[in-house]
Amino acid sequence: GWNTMLIVPPAVREDLENYSEIKKIKEQNSEGFWLGTFPDWVRKVKPELGARLATSEEELTALRELVRFEGLAPNLGNISSRDVLLYQAFVLDRENGNNNRNAIFQENRERIEILENIRPELWTRRLERLGNRLCNFGVATQLISAPPPPPYQNRPTILIVDESQDFLLAQLKALIAVREAWENQRPSTSLWLLGDLNQRIQPVDFDWGQLHLGRRIELKYNYRNSRHILKFANQFLEFANNARHGCRHFPEPSDPEYAVEEGEQVRLLEYPSSELALEFLDSFDSRVNPSGEGQGERYFLQQSANQVKVLWTNPDGKQRRLEILNAEKAKGREFDACVAFRIFENNGTSQLEESFQWYTLLTRPRSRLLVVATTEEIERIGRRYFECCQTIDAIDAEQAANWITEFASGVDVSLLKDNPQETQEKLMKGCDNGHPYLDTYFVLNLAKVESESLYEWEQEAIKRLQKHYNDLPKELENDTDCTNSLKEELKNVPSENISLRCLLLRAMNCSWQAVEEASGFQHSNEKEYKRLVESIAKDLEHKKLFYEAARVREKIGEPIPKHFPLSDKIANRSGSLVSLLCQAMLDRPFPDALDK
Repeated sequence: GWNTMLIVPPAVREDLENYSEIKKIKEQNSEGFWLGTFPDWVRKVKPELGARLATSEEELTALRELVRFEGLAPNLGNISSRDVLLYQAFVLDRENGNNNRNAIFQENRERIEILENIRPELWTRRLERLGNRLCNFGVATQLISAPPPPPYQNRPTILIVDESQDFLLAQLKALIAVREAWENQRPSTSLWLLGDLNQRIQPVDFDWGQLHLGRRIELKYNYRNSRHILKFANQFLEFANNARHGCRHFPEPSDPEYAVEEGEQVRLLEYPSSELALEFLDSFDSRVNPSGEGQGERYFLQQSANQVKVLWTNPDGKQRRLEILNAEKAKGREFDACVAFRIFENNGTSQLEESFQWYTLLTRPRSRLLVVATTEEIERIGRRYFECCQTIDAIDAEQAANWITEFASGVDVSLLKDNPQETQEKLMKGCDNGHPYLDTYFVLNLAKVESESLYEWEQEAIKRLQKHYNDLPKELENDTDCTNSLKEELKNVPSENISLRCLLLRAMNCSWQAVEEASGFQHSNEKEYKRLVESIAKDLEHKKLFYEAARVREKIGEPIPKHFPLSDKIANRSGSLVSLLCQAMLDRPFPDALDK
C-alpha cells in the first residue's frame, strides 16, 4: 500500500473531513492517510518551520505597515491579500524568470512596480517583529534549501496537491524539491499536481511549463458539469483571452461535447434593479411550508435542506440561511444546483481576474444553474452571452426558486451520523432562543446520539431553556403581562411529540408532570419510556432529591432501595413526598416508655 498526503484548500478540507468515506479511510489507515492545507502540511513535515509560518492576517498586517512606512498608500489605496501575493510572487521571487509573457504580471504591472519600493529585508524584519514569522515565500525557500526527512519510511508515498493553480511558484518548487529529497532517501515518492489555470482566482505567477513536470495528463471527459452548463461557462473565458496583453494563450476549457450528461438549460432571471434582485434572494429566506403557517423554521431538517448555494462575488454581509460562496470559498467544490447571483456586476476587478472568477463560479453546479442578473449587468457583458439561457419572467420567480430548491431539498443523513457533535450544537441553537426544533429528537436519533451522550445533551439543553423560564407565583400565572415563555412553548408542541414535551417540563422543574407525559410511550415505545423516566430520575438525583428519584424509578419497575428510611411506607404510593413521610411518622408506634 501507499502512504497518501492530500493537500487541499481550507474549504475543501472541511468538506472532505465530513465525508464518511474519508473517515473510514482514516480509521482503517490512520498512519497512512493525511489530509490538510499547505500550512498544515508544512507543520506536519517540518514542525519547527511550520510554527514560524505567518498567517494570512499577519502577512497582510506587515504589508500594510510597510506601505504606510514607505509612503506608498496614496498610490496603492486599499491593501488586500492580493497585494500580499503579488509582492511575494513578483518582488520577492527574483528567480521568476521573464515576466513579459506572464499575463498576471502584465495585468498588475503598475501595482507591482509600486510594491517594488518595499525592500525584501524590511519585509523580513517586519515579520520577525510579529513573532519571528516567515512568509509563505520564505518558508518555501527554506524547504527547497533544507528539505525535511520523509515522514514515512515503511512504504511509498504519494503527494496529491489540489487546486495547485493558486499556489505560488515557490511553493510548488518546494513540493517538487521535497519529493526529490524523499525519493533519494529510498522510499518511492510521487507528486501529483491537480489544477486548471482557467480557474485561477489568485494573482500568482506560473504556468505548467515553468515546473518542468515529468508528465502532464489532460482530462478529456467532464464528469462534473452538464453540457448546458459548460457551454454557458466556457464563453466567459473569452474575456481572459482578450486581456492576455499579448502573452501566452490560456488552456482550452473542457469541451461541452465530452460532458457525460446533457443536463438542463441554464435559466436566467433578469431584474431592472439590484433592489428587486435582492428581494428575490431574500424570498429564499422567508419560504414557509405549504400550510403557510411558517412552521418550516421550527424543523431542523427542513431548515438545513433549504440552505441553497448562492454564488456571489461580493455578498452584502446580511445574515441569511443561504450558504453564500465567493470564488475562493467555492473553488474545488461542487453542488447539484446553484444560484449565480449578480456575479457580473462591475466591482473594479480587472477583466482577467473577473473572467477566471466567472468561470470558476459557473462551473460549480452539476445539474442546475439559475443566473440572477440585473439589466445593467447583462448590457455590460453583452446579451449574446445569455442567448443560450432560458429566460424566466420575474412573475415566475417563485417557480425558478422551486426549480433550484428541488435539488437543494435533500438532507444527507450520513452527515448527521458522521458529525454528531456538530448536529448537537446546531440543535442547541433552538434551545438558546427558547424555541427548540420540533424535530429535535428525530434528528438526534438520526445522528445516533444515544445513552449518556443524549442525557448530557439534554442537560445542556435544559440549562439553556431555563433562561426563558420564570417560576411565577400562582396569583400571577394568568396575568398576560407575566407570560411564562416555556409554558407558552409547551402549548405549541404537539401532544404526540412526547420527548420534547418532557424536555420542556424538565426545564420547568415539573418532574412528575414529565413522568406523566412520558407514560404516553409506555405501551407504544417502551425503550424511550424507560429512557425518559430514568433521565427524570437522574435530574432529581442531581438536585439531591434521592427519595423522589427512587419513587420515579418505581414507574419502570425498580423498587425503592431498602436502606432508605421508611421506604416501605412510601413504596408504590402517589402524592406529595412530604405528606407521605409525615403520615409514615404518625403511623409509627410510640416508644414503650411513653405508654407508662
